[in-house]
Amino acid sequence: MIIPMFNECAIKLTIEDIQEVENQINFNFPKDFKDHYFKYNGGISSKTYFYIEEYETFVEISRFRSIKYKTDSDDLRIEDIYQILSIEKNIIPTNMLPFAMDWGGNLFCMNVETEDIYIIYLDLGEVNESNGSIRFLINGFSNFLNNLEENIDE
Repeated sequence: MIIPMFNECAIKLTIEDIQEVENQINFNFPKDFKDHYFKYNGGISSKTYFYIEEYETFVEISRFRSIKYKTDSDDLRIEDIYQILSIEKNIIPTNMLPFAMDWGGNLFCMNVETEDIYIIYLDLGEVNESNGSIRFLINGFSNFLNNLEENIDE
């Protein structure tokens, strides 16, 4: 599989940038996550669709959020969304790191303990697994990227 290309990314990250954000939110990012963010700091993917087998449907990513640096079209970074939704408002679990969003503002998150990737639907009431607002997608950030599709009609 061909890993997607990204455009409209924020400023390239350094090791120090990543370490600063890891310290700020008290997580160590997995190697594949860091490697991707060193290459593409957020942005818009050339492949935007992910198929959820269990629900037999596609979800579409509008953009990946950046780390430390903002883009011209994106005013909230990963650490900002985490701080607001996990720490301040207690809306999403503190082990979920929101790294991308769909067109409706729902969040693609990585469980930092298991490295599993989830989508969190913010419009289904209180966020929890029992009401279907937290849905498992795949294990691992690289697997997530590798399973993105360019066009759902193909």
